[in-house]
Amino acid sequence: MYSKRQQMLIECDALSDLLIQQQTNVVVIDATVQLASPQFDGDYRVESGYMLWKAEHIPTAIHVDQYQDFADTNKAYSFAPPDVATAQNFLRHLGIRQDSQVVIYDCRDGIWAARLWWVLASFGVYSRILNGGLSAWKRATYPVIQGEPAYNPSITIGDIILTSQSGYWADINDVEQALQSDDSTLVCALGQAQFLGTAVSRYARRGSIPDSINIPARNFIGTDNKYIAEQDILKILADYDLPQQHTILYCGGGISACVLAVAIRLVSDTAFSIYDGSLQQWAQQPQRPLFVG
Repeated sequence: MYSKRQQMLIECDALSDLLIQQQTNVVVIDATVQLASPQFDGDYRVESGYMLWKAEHIPTAIHVDQYQDFADTNKAYSFAPPDVATAQNFLRHLGIRQDSQVVIYDCRDGIWAARLWWVLASFGVYSRILNGGLSAWKRATYPVIQGEPAYNPSITIGDIILTSQSGYWADINDVEQALQSDDSTLVCALGQAQFLGTAVSRYARRGSIPDSINIPARNFIGTDNKYIAEQDILKILADYDLPQQHTILYCGGGISACVLAVAIRLVSDTAFSIYDGSLQQWAQQPQRPLFVG
């Protein structure tokens, strides 16, 4: 019987064993995105992580561009998930089948892997995050390769079936309703300086949505880029009486919130949602209040 951690995360040794066994249903995805630190307010610079994947990646890993290719680029904010039909077609062309074992990692500190994990879960797709990502893989002295893979005509279109799952996402109207409700909790997963509005912001305005509490997502990732132990997660969440029903997580662009979501899921099955537009959408609209200080 797998523990909750084993169901959600996979360690490097276990992934190496799967690759050595050459199981054809294992699909490894590099979810890396490059998002530069802002130099001034409104300095939003994002690039595909494709070149980083090309420079070095886990053998057999394919790169998924969450900014352009696997996103609804018609939305007014970045990284919005595509519709079900588009997502299903995209994943099938990666060769993903109903029986595929999907493993996600990134070459940063795990936030992009967490994002893709949450998006796939919202479509009913089971996957696991490589705990510690590429840095852990390299520390364990497992091999990496460079360049694009040779064309493999044996890869066939997958048969994965996606179904939109309720409760994963909140929109701006849900947030407005939460502000009027006594039994709803808004949680900002950004760092404290971004939450208080004392640091430079990528977005149109600084600050946080009123009545939010701040639980920085980075608190749940150790210096080794691995998720901290469950007992440590519970200690942090207990200070805020979380998890609980009617909780909406948000951040700057719906990415860091996914790390917090993974941490909560490691210790609880309580339902909560992520406001995907987050501050990128909220701050664009001058009538939406932001708290600074």
